[in-house]
Amino acid sequence: MIMLHCLLRWLIGGSYLDIRLSAGISLAKFYSCVYSCIDAILESEDMAYKFPSTEKELDEAALCNAVHVIGHFIKNLLTYSSIEKVTFPFLW
Repeated sequence: MIMLHCLLRWLIGGSYLDIRLSAGISLAKFYSCVYSCIDAILESEDMAYKFPSTEKELDEAALCNAVHVIGHFIKNLLTYSSIEKVTFPFLW
């Protein structure tokens, strides 16, 4: 549990000084915990990074990215629609 605690707190931006103090471990042990957990994640087929390798997968990834960007644009548009003057400099 200490290993996962160190990894998760470090990944969300925690200071290694604070994390190792709360875990009661040395600097070498802290980095050993972090890198061991990362290695275990990367060795897992289910949790490993998967990059598109075929034309179809690349097209699907591009479409997902486009939908994500459009969704953020609409969200921001709705969020700032109550402001009297909205400017979108990237549209000019």
